[in-house]
Amino acid sequence: MVSGVSALLLSAIALAQLVHSQGTGDHQKDAVRTVCIRDFCYILQQESRKFNMARNLCIDRNSDAMTVRSAEAAEALSQLLQSAAVRGTNFWIGLQLHRKKCPNNDTELRGYQWMDGDTDTVYSNWKSVSPDCGSRCVTVSRDLTWEDRPCNVKADGIVCEVDYSDGMCPELHIAGGSVVYRTPFGAESSDLSHVPPQTIASLSPSGLRLECVDKVFGVWSWNSQTPGPWECEVDGDAYSRCRCRPEYELKRDQRDCSIIEHCRGPSCHYLCVDRSGAVFCTCRDGYELDEDGRSCNEIDECLRKPCAGDEICSNTPGSFSCHCPTGYRKTDAHTCEDINECSSAASPCAHKCGNTLGSFTCSCYSGYRPDPEDFTKCVTHCPTNSPECAPICFGSHCDCPEGYILDEADTPTCVNIEECPNTECEYDCINSGGTHTCTCPLGSQLKEDGKSCEKQDEDGSGSREMTEGVPTPTSPTNRTGTADAHITLAALLGIIFSIVVLVLVLACLGHHLLKKSRKWQASSKYKSPKEEQDVNLSQVLSAGDVQQKQSQFTDEKAELRT
Repeated sequence: MVSGVSALLLSAIALAQLVHSQGTGDHQKDAVRTVCIRDFCYILQQESRKFNMARNLCIDRNSDAMTVRSAEAAEALSQLLQSAAVRGTNFWIGLQLHRKKCPNNDTELRGYQWMDGDTDTVYSNWKSVSPDCGSRCVTVSRDLTWEDRPCNVKADGIVCEVDYSDGMCPELHIAGGSVVYRTPFGAESSDLSHVPPQTIASLSPSGLRLECVDKVFGVWSWNSQTPGPWECEVDGDAYSRCRCRPEYELKRDQRDCSIIEHCRGPSCHYLCVDRSGAVFCTCRDGYELDEDGRSCNEIDECLRKPCAGDEICSNTPGSFSCHCPTGYRKTDAHTCEDINECSSAASPCAHKCGNTLGSFTCSCYSGYRPDPEDFTKCVTHCPTNSPECAPICFGSHCDCPEGYILDEADTPTCVNIEECPNTECEYDCINSGGTHTCTCPLGSQLKEDGKSCEKQDEDGSGSREMTEGVPTPTSPTNRTGTADAHITLAALLGIIFSIVVLVLVLACLGHHLLKKSRKWQASSKYKSPKEEQDVNLSQVLSAGDVQQKQSQFTDEKAELRT
């Protein structure tokens, strides 16, 4: 039996060219593989299910579980299962034991039967048969051996079989290209020796799509699915060829047709016209032919002043348009008249609107000023640097400008918020009505962030205008402390240096006077008699006393002589 099977297997391999393919089924996780040989196509569904549920996968594709009746079918099964893309080891085939029967080892199928109830076969490859009776099904493993098991357990998939005994289309031969077949049961292949009906063949590089259809008398052949101004056919050798109608020629893709270009020489930028051998270039509307005879230049229609009245002409590629200036509208007489924006019910201004030629102006009621971000709107406003002002009230609700807070006393008042203590000014802050300003000392200027200071440029550009040593005057609610003069480091060093010099000058002067005093005293001691050094005071006598003293002195002198 084994030798007979081997002989049949070798003969089948020699007679049939088996080609398999791999594709994608209804479930993206399950690969669909197929092999077509003679009148049958075999499909491998890789989805783990019980037998009845797996069989439904085949029925959904107008097929049934596979019958392995011959060595040729066994070879097809081998082609399906030996690929590395196959997952799992056991797959259902269409062999089943009836639920009221027991195995019979005296028959080739051991008492089992195919799904159509037939028991004929010239091939079997049992690995083992269980003696259990009742409903049992058969799986085939990747080594092609058969094994029975309960039908209500899961296998790794099922092999389906499609009968195409009515005929198939021959494979296509594409010279210098390739073909991909999309079978009606969802498999894709690039190489099939027998192609099932309703298969779509996509040809490359032409992009032509052909379908396997029953043309006449049960003969299956290929028919073009792709429309076009040409004729495509498949000859007897299954080679596809396309032909173009007169005045057209086949492109390089061997599918598309294009009009035969009779224009020769330099190509035209827009359109080349061939009239009975007279070849020339033309341009589209709004353009004119250049002197080189092939380039196109745009025509500026506005130079011809085509617009009426006060309309403005705007040139566009190949054309032009007429329109009125902004703030004007076109009349029936093709003139432009001013639009009175203030006359409409929906005035563009929040408060008062004033029309101007081509535009309008907005103004605000008392107590308001224009919004800096939108001139059409108004915001509440207090006089500049005012510490308080009256709020705008509507009934019991009162609003204050930004930078002020409502003081709900007997008379509601908007009070300026002291913002300087909470600012990030690097040097000094000046609070003003509803806002604040950061300042810098002399020789510095404010950076773009409005808070930090940087050294002023040598040419003085970009500096803030300030009084030397004194910041910009502030309101009474300014930061605590007096507005003392701010002395720079250079000025402070100058003052200290001047004080040191003054002290040194005074010290030198004192030292010089001290030395002079000592010299004067020494000179006085040297010139005075000794008795005058001891007695510094003398008696002052009158004139009579002097005469009396002289008389006594004369008498004493006479007595001494005697």
